[in-house]
Amino acid sequence: MHYTRKALLWLAGLYWLGAAAQVASPAKVPQAIYFNAGGNSPLFSIQYDRRFTKQYAGAGFAAGAGYYGGFKSATWSVPITVYYLLGRQKHFAELSGGTVWVSERKDFWDDYQKGGGFVWHLGAGYRFQAGKGLIGRTGVAALRAGKYQYWSAYAGLGFAF
Repeated sequence: MHYTRKALLWLAGLYWLGAAAQVASPAKVPQAIYFNAGGNSPLFSIQYDRRFTKQYAGAGFAAGAGYYGGFKSATWSVPITVYYLLGRQKHFAELSGGTVWVSERKDFWDDYQKGGGFVWHLGAGYRFQAGKGLIGRTGVAALRAGKYQYWSAYAGLGFAF
């Protein structure tokens, strides 16, 4: 419960910071491609991002592919996220949720293991997006897979078009 209370207070603060947002609308629906470390994928992912309307603030989605591998092991992921941006001009609070399909393979000393499934996530963070051009993101995600729950910080860098 302790973490839940802190997360709710943090989300309420982010909402309050961006509640009065009025941003000029772009000529077309904002889109981006970014590289992400941490968060809703095992370690690294590349994601496509798009708003539902012709506004910088508001609702959108992101989907991509992630990978983390080492010596005789590999983890692949397909994150799908729906988010809402609150803010103005270039600075936004980002609230998100979604699921990630994860497939894992380990091969240690003739002991081959394979598994997979869905991981659910909720996230809150900060996004810098100057219309077209540079996009930067950072925040924290709460993840749940079966009976396991954990937190993961994330950071991303990409290009908006």
